[in-house]
Amino acid sequence: MKALWIMVFCFSAWADVSTYIIKAKDAKSFEHLLKQKSITRFTSYKSSYFSSLLSFQGNIKDIDPKLISHYEEISEVSSQSITPADIVTAKTTDPYYTYQWGLDYQDQKVFNELTDIQNILIPGAKQFDIGYPKETPLLKKNALVAVIDTGVDYNHPDLKEAIYKNEVECINGEIPFNPDRSLDDNIYPGDCKGWDFTGRKELGTNRPEDYVGHGTHIAGIIAATRDNQMGVAGLSNQIKILPIKVLSQSSEDSQAIGTSDRLSKAILYAVQMEVDVINLSLGWPLSFDKEHLKEAVKEAVNKGVIVIAAAGNNDHGEPIMPCAYEGVICVGATDPNGEISDFSNYGAHVDILAPGNNILSTYPTAITPLFFDVNGYENKSGTSQAAPYVSALAAMIKAHEPELDADDVKAKLFTSAKKLVDQRKFVKKGIINIEKALTSQAKILMPRLKGFGRVKVNPETRNFNFDLQFDDFNTQPGLAKIILEASGDIQLDKRVFYVKGKQRVSIKGSIAKLDLNYKQDFTLKVTLNKKREIYKFQKSFYVELDELAEARSVSVQGLPPAQLPKLATLHYHHFPFDKPFYYVAHKQTNSTVLSILTEQQDKISPLGTTMLKDASSVLSIHRIDANFDGVADFIVRYIETKKVNGEDEQKIVFAYFNEKLRPLFTQKDTTGDRVKLINHSVFKLKFEGVILQDLDNFAWSKQRLEGHGEISVPVYLGFADQPAADQNPNPFSQLRRRAFSSKIYFYEPVIDEDNEGVLVTRTLNTNRFVDEVKKQIKFKPFERIFLLKFEAQSLTDISEGRFSLLVSKESMKRPASNHILKFHQLNDQSWEIENLAESKLMLSQFMIERGFDLDQDNLLPMQTNQKLVGYEKSTRLSWEEFSITDQLNYVEIIQKDQHDSLELPIKTYFAKDGTFRFFMTPSRIFMHKTTKDNAIKTETFPIHVSSFLPGVLFREQHYPIAIQTDLKNKPALYVDATQVASRNVYVITLDDQDKLYAPLKYNINIPEKCRALNPHVIGNTRYDYTVQCFDDAGISKLIYLPLSE
Repeated sequence: MKALWIMVFCFSAWADVSTYIIKAKDAKSFEHLLKQKSITRFTSYKSSYFSSLLSFQGNIKDIDPKLISHYEEISEVSSQSITPADIVTAKTTDPYYTYQWGLDYQDQKVFNELTDIQNILIPGAKQFDIGYPKETPLLKKNALVAVIDTGVDYNHPDLKEAIYKNEVECINGEIPFNPDRSLDDNIYPGDCKGWDFTGRKELGTNRPEDYVGHGTHIAGIIAATRDNQMGVAGLSNQIKILPIKVLSQSSEDSQAIGTSDRLSKAILYAVQMEVDVINLSLGWPLSFDKEHLKEAVKEAVNKGVIVIAAAGNNDHGEPIMPCAYEGVICVGATDPNGEISDFSNYGAHVDILAPGNNILSTYPTAITPLFFDVNGYENKSGTSQAAPYVSALAAMIKAHEPELDADDVKAKLFTSAKKLVDQRKFVKKGIINIEKALTSQAKILMPRLKGFGRVKVNPETRNFNFDLQFDDFNTQPGLAKIILEASGDIQLDKRVFYVKGKQRVSIKGSIAKLDLNYKQDFTLKVTLNKKREIYKFQKSFYVELDELAEARSVSVQGLPPAQLPKLATLHYHHFPFDKPFYYVAHKQTNSTVLSILTEQQDKISPLGTTMLKDASSVLSIHRIDANFDGVADFIVRYIETKKVNGEDEQKIVFAYFNEKLRPLFTQKDTTGDRVKLINHSVFKLKFEGVILQDLDNFAWSKQRLEGHGEISVPVYLGFADQPAADQNPNPFSQLRRRAFSSKIYFYEPVIDEDNEGVLVTRTLNTNRFVDEVKKQIKFKPFERIFLLKFEAQSLTDISEGRFSLLVSKESMKRPASNHILKFHQLNDQSWEIENLAESKLMLSQFMIERGFDLDQDNLLPMQTNQKLVGYEKSTRLSWEEFSITDQLNYVEIIQKDQHDSLELPIKTYFAKDGTFRFFMTPSRIFMHKTTKDNAIKTETFPIHVSSFLPGVLFREQHYPIAIQTDLKNKPALYVDATQVASRNVYVITLDDQDKLYAPLKYNINIPEKCRALNPHVIGNTRYDYTVQCFDDAGISKLIYLPLSE
């Protein structure tokens, strides 16, 4: 027995030997680790990230964890994301059938792709395929499935027998060339093999070819010819495909008509062609939804067509269309282990599941596959791949028993679905099963949980009510017992109901407090004929804006109603205003009329209106004291467009106005008979290869304007040839400036001989300046000097012309050094440079932004005391960050969920109790907190994204703000969801335990004829929601709601 124990011990030790990539905690740890055997430098490539990496082969437990900050095991790189098992039993003669785990799982190795070179094996089990039979059931008739997608390769060898032919429109079984009239009952000439609604002609064209591959892949899952000794197998050879093209590549020569128009026409065309099933492996968010699209789907459902749609691939529980429509079967995707795929959307609106991860199917022969080695076939993942399994099975049920109606088919699908094993996500029903669905005689009563699940709460009483509707799939009238359960914070007036058939029950209750998370979970238990079904669902509670006592309404006056929808928020680029400002830029022939508005005497009205001659577009508007008289002014930056010799000539113009939008700089001309007022407030930029572009990275400084005194001008970074005014005639002088990655530019205002204002581009990077900077930072040959980011300016800084700039000196041979370059006066070039002690980061590799300082009494210093923060992406799961407070600080942010990734930083907040960092993942907000004693806490919160339409990403808009409470200032994100999932705006913030949540009291419904504007800072003390609303006559008002506790 002892000998056996030793053998097992030795085997276990060898099993733990792997190759790891180790990230040393610091330079001392790096050198200590490097002395150990089996540890080598990972690479000679030098960067702040790779220079700290080591390679180690052995047991990771042998490494002292105090010396490393992160490690990860290397992965084998495979060109295939699915590999057949060594021994399989083929049920068909199709050679790639063994790759089709979704039909028949036989220990295929299926991998999730984490990165381009890193995969993770997904364990699987036989019970989680769809039960593909060895012999295809003989159907009583052929079934017809419309694939509304990117078209289909209808000449594909594995698909051509499955393509439906409208024989009356064919010539010898093929598509006619350029037919001039329709020969059947529809208006589409020559629609032998479907229709292309993206064609240039008004109706489209009769060749729905697929240049993308998506539609062909869908068609193959449904109906690739089985047992033809070729490629893959579809579900049945008795299913025919009707290709309908509505989506195309942007490079295709297609008519620029609305996609909703194409979709609705395509759905109606499918109804006309008397299809049994419509497959919609596509979707769209709320902002894209149209009444004619809803009605087209409704028409198909009412005609008895089974409409099946994909749930979406953004890993959230919020419905998208058409899945949210009544009567549509919504399909989520599963992995071989029976769990809902990481990417798949979920929720009670998702009706059923099917395999969707790494599905092999047909692909256009003219397109080279990326993830499979054989032309004409490709691996793809998504709910787009899951939906056609359900479409094919629904078609088989319909063809197997033609007398069944749509409800009968749904009953067979739902009652035969396997039980869901995933506890992380919830849907109505589990994975489909072919054999059980074809033979099922069970009946079912199911709750109807479509739509967006939004429930209004009375903010005074905290009462709510909503209805639960049930779908009766042929239960024969029987009494069902309904038990509804909710969290302890929700008090239900009644929990137990008895319903019969398609009955509606009213749910009433109250919520404990408005500070709860706006999303609340419910569980519904339905018992019928001694069989219990359990359904989970969520409701999104909200409050109406006009029912909140704190809301304040202000009318907008002084402008024609036609201009009011153009009202836009005047953004601050340096510090918040003490009250909100708005502007309207109304384009007229050869000019733009600009009005700036703010609240005056309890109404929003214009401060002034001015004509911007020849202005084609307004670029930005800045509110600062532009002439240093202690009163705020406006600087308007716009593009002037004029015809010169028949061609458009454009110039950038800076116009200076006082608060009433009157010219700021004028001069009296007394040379004539009458005194004239000359306007010196408009300055046209003399272009010299570089302009101000980044409004998040510039500063204001002082220049003198002859005859007018001091004027505020921008200072910014760029790189171009030396401006003419600063050129040195010595050609070798340029070499001295090449050490700089960019130059510091500013605009010098002058009045030319024509008495017109001109902005002359100048630079601070003169030979004298360059030489002195090099001397002070101890510059060596082959080093580079990176000018990176302007620090935030205070009002005092701007009034005195001071600004500061983060600088990094770097090379591949020596450690970097970091500095702050401080300018006291631009005119006399008085400056100094401050070293950031102990800082040796290569800051040029970081994306540098400004943080949010919460340790202030009001919002003005929160903004003006912003600290510089830099981000660099290390891996898909981690970012590195530096921040400059009293010193330069460095931290690594790690998101440990292998199935997610950190995409982009949103904002870093500095507070007394720690630093809060907010990041975006593909489907969540990720918060990383570091306390003062370096403890780490992480939290996530779901967000709503829609990326189904090709090339278009719809995402909630996130705007960093702060919420002031009696105890402290809390970091928060204002979220505008009106373009994605609802007509709501809400706030994501932290509760007392620093957990992310979205308080119900801030989840506000935006009424029809209203639109959300960005939140405003009010009186430097708080943020307010801002909503613009219109009445039937076009009269507008703004509604403000305080964001404070």
